[in-house]
Amino acid sequence: MKVLIIVFILTLIGPLNQLRAETSNFHLFSMGTLWKIDLYHPNKALKKEILKNILNKKLQKYDQTFSDWSPSSELRILEKKMESWLTPSPLFMRGLEYSQEAFNHTQKKFDITIGSVLWKEAQKAVGLEKLQMRVKKGSKQFRFLTHPKRLTFGGIVKGMALGRLSQILIKHNIKNFRVDAGGGNISIMGQKNSLMAWEEEIELGALTKDEIVFISRSKLTRPNGTKHIFSRTKTKKSKKFQSVILCKSPTNRVTDWERLASISDALSTVQTFSNIKISQSLNCKKL
Repeated sequence: MKVLIIVFILTLIGPLNQLRAETSNFHLFSMGTLWKIDLYHPNKALKKEILKNILNKKLQKYDQTFSDWSPSSELRILEKKMESWLTPSPLFMRGLEYSQEAFNHTQKKFDITIGSVLWKEAQKAVGLEKLQMRVKKGSKQFRFLTHPKRLTFGGIVKGMALGRLSQILIKHNIKNFRVDAGGGNISIMGQKNSLMAWEEEIELGALTKDEIVFISRSKLTRPNGTKHIFSRTKTKKSKKFQSVILCKSPTNRVTDWERLASISDALSTVQTFSNIKISQSLNCKKL
């Protein structure tokens, strides 16, 4: 009888010790946001510090490319001559392409040229209708027919980075993770561990193993709490203007995650003040 009890205890303790060893979490800071990375890897021990450095370098790349306050960012450098044909980095070009797609998906309500209004360099946004793109000698180029003066990509860049970090985790054979970019943008895949689910599954239901979920949360707080940066309509302070967008993508569409996560942020932003119809092609919905 004692032997059976000992075997039972060892059988129970073994998986629990293994569970502790396989679960890892850490924090990164980028784009003014604290990123929380939760990982569960049941196959082998995680090389936490190596992975942490890889993810951090990638986040800093997005920050250095799209920062609208750093004078040395690619965005601030390119802003000086945007009426001429420019050849940006591939990352910057993708940001423009996703922003233009979000502009079209939101009936022209999500507009990164609003930045010139926020920085008080213009009274109204130029509009992404003025953005032109082309390919010349194998390189993608862009220009604006009217100089936008300042661009503000905002949360759409956090969405891009969220999708990219998720791609990196899959590349390292990590299929159970939750990446939280300050609460506004979250990606979830797999399970929290062998015994527990991610907290969002209480609302979403169990996640399937062959897809990833991107959640974008936005609320109506800028610039003064009564109107949105993309809206000129004043709203009542007593109402809670917030929106949550859920987008899904199968794991075999991993190359599309950066795009989908970025557009989901634009959708949640616009939904705070305009109940737009979401294209079925995006596989997204409002919660």
